[in-house]
Amino acid sequence: MIQFSGSTILDLLRIQPDSESGWVLFALSFGWVGGDRSMYTLSARNGPSETIGDVVLPQLQISQQTLRGGLRSVQSALHSKSMIEWRLPKRAAHYEIQWQRPVTTLVQAARFVDHAGFCVLFPVKNVRLPSLYYAVSRRRAARWDKHAELIWKWKDELPKKRRALYGKYFKSRGTFLSVKLLPYFLAMHGSPAHPSAADFFYVTGRISKDACELWQALARHGPLATLELRHLCKLETQAGNKRFKKAMLELQGMLIVTHCGIEQETESWASNRFDLVSRAFPEPSRAACDISPENARRVIAARYRDLYPTAAPVQIARLFSWTKAQAVAALGI
Repeated sequence: MIQFSGSTILDLLRIQPDSESGWVLFALSFGWVGGDRSMYTLSARNGPSETIGDVVLPQLQISQQTLRGGLRSVQSALHSKSMIEWRLPKRAAHYEIQWQRPVTTLVQAARFVDHAGFCVLFPVKNVRLPSLYYAVSRRRAARWDKHAELIWKWKDELPKKRRALYGKYFKSRGTFLSVKLLPYFLAMHGSPAHPSAADFFYVTGRISKDACELWQALARHGPLATLELRHLCKLETQAGNKRFKKAMLELQGMLIVTHCGIEQETESWASNRFDLVSRAFPEPSRAACDISPENARRVIAARYRDLYPTAAPVQIARLFSWTKAQAVAALGI
């Protein structure tokens, strides 16, 4: 990139520190600019809780008004080959939230989920959600290490203790939902409060035949491990396993079925156990019956905006599978 002094950057951008507007969305394609004494980043800061980029300095606060005048000058300078001195590796944006200290215990993990309201187990590329892995490790790029092993145990223990719901929800990835916000998610989906609603959901076209049979098996037999559930629904073959996985993603995405621990069915890896959300979390399920989908979306959107103040309606709609009109209404825009 380009080697500038701090004063040169300020001159080019005509920057005046702006304490009122604070950081604004701003990301140039060139990414990083180096200084003779310090290193500056001209990436984005989304409100007080999230910084996209590794290094930020107060003297580089930019308001939209002061930014416009100097943007073209900087871009022109950066396209000048004679000014290129060195390059730094490209840094990917991250969407983690600030937390007091690294999470080290199950109780702290439950508190983190309660604070966020919802989070993924591991960071998901291009998905603006906090992750428990980052809260534990303070690493943006996930890998299988002692931190991953720890949260892998917690994904079984938190649901068993009813401290959080865990299932493949956001983008079909491992997700925690707080017990406090769970009624609003259930109301948003119109998830049933009674285990016997499988036939109604199937007849009305809301779930597939395989999903209906899995639901009915769990309703009749209680929590079941993977192999036993597949056997009851005659999905033991390789093709049946693919149908099973597809139907389970369907049921977890609608918050009808939840992960509830593991069971050692064979000598190899332990199997996941599943239960109906209405049975595993009866109180949130009953509370959801008194919440309208519109009110549920408002509460969820407000919590998401607390985490990410600059999130646009279209981003929120895409994440929660709403229409843009529903997102706009939920935000009260």
